[in-house]
Formats: sequence, structure tokens, C-alpha cells
Amino acid sequence: MKTPVVVADGQRASRDVELTTGIYKLDAFKVTGEREGNALALTMQRNADNVKNVVAMDSFGNLPNMSVGEVVMRLPGVAPITQDEGLNFGVQIRGMPGNLNTVTMDGQRMPSIGTNRALELHTVSATLYEQMEMVKGLTPDASADSLGGNLNLKTRSTLNMKEKRRVNFSSMVRGAPPFTEQIPLRAEHRYHPLFTVSYQEIFGVLGGDRNLGVQANVRYSENAIGGVIVNRNYQATTASPAPVWDYSVRNNFNNRIQKNANVKAEYRFSDSSKFTVNTLFNHNIERMRRGYTMRAYTGSATAVPSATAVATGINPGWSETLTTVRPLTTDNYLSSTTNTTLVDVSTTGPNSYIVRQWLGSFAGEHTSGPIKLEYNTGYSRNNLRTGMTTGGAKGGQYALTQRVAGIGWNLESPDGADFSRFTQTAGPDIANPSNYRPITNGLTAGPQNLDQYNRHFNADLIYTLPTTAPITFKTGFTWRELEIASKNFSRRWSYLGTSALPTATNIDLYGTLAEGKTMPVWQVSDFMTDRAPTNPALWSEDIYYN
Repeated sequence: MKTPVVVADGQRASRDVELTTGIYKLDAFKVTGEREGNALALTMQRNADNVKNVVAMDSFGNLPNMSVGEVVMRLPGVAPITQDEGLNFGVQIRGMPGNLNTVTMDGQRMPSIGTNRALELHTVSATLYEQMEMVKGLTPDASADSLGGNLNLKTRSTLNMKEKRRVNFSSMVRGAPPFTEQIPLRAEHRYHPLFTVSYQEIFGVLGGDRNLGVQANVRYSENAIGGVIVNRNYQATTASPAPVWDYSVRNNFNNRIQKNANVKAEYRFSDSSKFTVNTLFNHNIERMRRGYTMRAYTGSATAVPSATAVATGINPGWSETLTTVRPLTTDNYLSSTTNTTLVDVSTTGPNSYIVRQWLGSFAGEHTSGPIKLEYNTGYSRNNLRTGMTTGGAKGGQYALTQRVAGIGWNLESPDGADFSRFTQTAGPDIANPSNYRPITNGLTAGPQNLDQYNRHFNADLIYTLPTTAPITFKTGFTWRELEIASKNFSRRWSYLGTSALPTATNIDLYGTLAEGKTMPVWQVSDFMTDRAPTNPALWSEDIYYN
């Protein structure tokens, strides 16, 4: 397609050309083409001065959680870093870990959590952005702390719209159908909402025409995760076979709520000057994370058992699929794990994990002939509240570990089995809660505040030579200030009572430790009030630790 443009001497001419696919290739069965946003992204990637991948958000369609981590992991040279819960919270770029890469929004650095330089990408919604730039070949003006690369998230530009107003809305429900197998905690919370709303509009102000663009984007998402984690830890030895010295089963449940909002205004003062104000708010809430772990172990990974198995209690004659352990007990089994065969039942939660991220920036672009001036100033912060309520009160982030010692067992681990067959052969009944006592410093509360504040200002002056081949000179400066504040409120207690603690009767678990036994469960919040034991007479605090 050809579009004629007539330019008068000394005047500026403007013509909008939509980057759509005008010609479609028809084969025997299908029509192929590209989305408009994807065509623009490919053009920008071809015309880039350095090695860069540019992708459009609309080329991916609907994503499972619509987070940035789910999108960037699909780019070449990028490998995801995945949590136990299945979330892509970070990436490696060209083999470099997340703390050696940077993430920016329209060129402004996005704040991470505390002293961690890697941004948690699962807390940022990809629906707020039009494009994603992955810069792998850094130019001399780039920051020197991006050894792997820089991920730049580009927000939509309302001034580029053809229409006056655009409203996009999407809503869906994410769920685990009744016929799918889930752990009991997850089965009680099968369906959760997800919706996004985007509003864009162009106005004419101060005598101009279509010179003010305003947009607002909001998103709400709930993503419930539930599952079982089974660990079999083998002795650290080159001999084969090696015995299993540590076996555990953990039920984990977490409902992550995410709230995102973005407001942006663009003002075109003239054909050669533009100003932009951009704001972002991300709110990631994990208020009810809970975990229940049952663990049987003896010795350690480096305590390789001898022929008599005195050090760990592991009997000789183990095989690839069978480990047998005989009961051993020390005088102080509540704090010692040497020469002891132990079963621990640990409960964490309800834990609250709240991340709030704010970002605000002001930018300008001015062009005069071959000279272009760009500048950007802004402020951003990231506040993590672990074990805090939304109002700031201290609470939550609890943990309790209880133990019974002198246990003998057989562990059969057939290849391909999700669970090993654990059979108790000696010692107190591990299914009887009256046999358990909290370990030394076994009751803990671990609230923590981690705050990061970023302030920056940068300006670049670019001069383009009037030559056939594109040659430019660029100079500028950057000022950035980073402030980190860390506060720890952790406390721990040892049990002074003589009787067993009461169990929780309303919690069902999936795949408990021992076959044929219903393992006891304790809920930590039953014994805590506002970060302290409800009955202080039963607990002795480690004051030095506090």
C-alpha cells in the first residue's frame, strides 16, 4: 500500500498509517494474518538499534493469571523461576538470575522487595501494558546493573487511538471442577473471580484537537493454590543404593488476591512536544496461607550410617526401595536431633503476606529539527508487610512444631509412586496427639517489614546527523537514590506445660504421613493472640532472640 504525503517547504506534515495486515494469504483451508498490536511490535523489533524482543500483549490472548511472569517466560533466551505453588515469580535472562536483571515501566525502574533486587513478576498484571520489550544487547547508555538484560513494560498510548473512546472489559471464573482431585483445603475453595476493565478517551483542550489522552486500567484476581509436597531426602553419599534419612508430606494452601490499577495522562503541547504523567498501584495479598507438614527423620544428610547404624538408627540392608529405622532416643529429644529417630508435626499459618507497590512518574519529549530532548523523573516504593494486617497491626505469620521421639519405621518407596509406604514399627503411637510436645523454641511469630524507596531523574539529549545512514549522538545523565528499611518483630517461646496441647478437629489433610493412621493437627492461632501466647503462663520467651 502506498500513501502520498505532500510536505510544504518549512512545514511539518503528519499522516497516520495503521500497521494492520492489508493482504491475507488464502490457502486451501485457512486465512492467516497478524493482529494489529503484533504487527507494530514486529516492526519495532526489526527497526531496533540493538538486540531486542518486542511482543504485543494482544498476541497472547487470555492467559491463566495474566501476570507478567507468564508472558516473559515465553520469550527466547528466557527461563522461568517457578515456586512450589506453580507461580512464575521470576525469570533468568541469558542464564543470568533475576537479581542481575532490571524491570522498568516506560523506562522507569520498578521497585523490588527490600534487599532483593529481583522483582516478583507474578504480582504485576500483564493486562496493564500494550507491549513488552526484552533488551538483551545493552547500549552504552543503559544501566550497568542489567547484566542479563532489561525488561521494559510499555503502557498503552491513548493519543495513538483512532476512535475517541475505548472501553474494554473481561471477566472470568477460574476453578477446579468437582470431578478433579484436590486436597481438602482447596476443595472448600474451588472457584474464584478474575476481571479487568480498561478505559481510554481523547479530549481537545486549550484550543487543541485530540491533544489530551486519559486512560485508567483496573484488575482484580483471586488465585487459589492447593497441593501436596512429598520429599524423600537420601544420604549424601556416592554409594548406591543410598538410604532415605528424611521423609515428609506437606499440605499447602494459599489464596492469593491481586489488585492492580494504572492511571495515565498524555498531553501533546504541539507537534514537537509531549508530556506524560503515569501512576501505578499493585496490591498482592496472601492473608490465609497455611501449611501442615509431617516429617520422619533420623541423623542428617552427611551422617552416613555405619554397618551397625549407631549414628542414625538406619538398619543395614537398605535397598533402592526400602529403608528401615530402629528407635533411638536422647535425653533431650525436644532440642536435639543427633542419635534420635523423630517424627515432627509442623503447622504454619495463618500467615499474612501483603505487598504494596506504588509508582509515579512525569516525562517529557521535545523535538526541534535534528535535536531531541527526553527526560523522566519519578518516585516509586514497595512495602512488604509479613504477618501484618491491612491496618498495620502485628499478627499472623505463626508457626508451631511438635515432636515425638524414639520411633521405628519402614519406608517403602516404589518407583513412580506419589507417596511412599510409611509403616510405624516401634515407639509411641504417632497418631496419638497426647504423645507430642512442642520442641524448644517451637512456637514462633515472625512479622517483618521490608520497604524500598526509589527516586530518580534522568535526561537525554539526542542529535541526528543529516546523513543517509542513520547516525546519532547521545548524551545525558541519570540520578537515582535507593533507600531500604528493614524491621524484624520475630519472637519465639518454649513450652512449660506438662500436658499435650489440644488439637484442631476441623482440618482434614490429604495423604498423611503414615498409612492407615490419622495424624494429629494443631492450629497455631488457637494458642496465639496478637503475636503472643494466649496463656503466657504456659510459655517461656527467648528474650535474647526478641
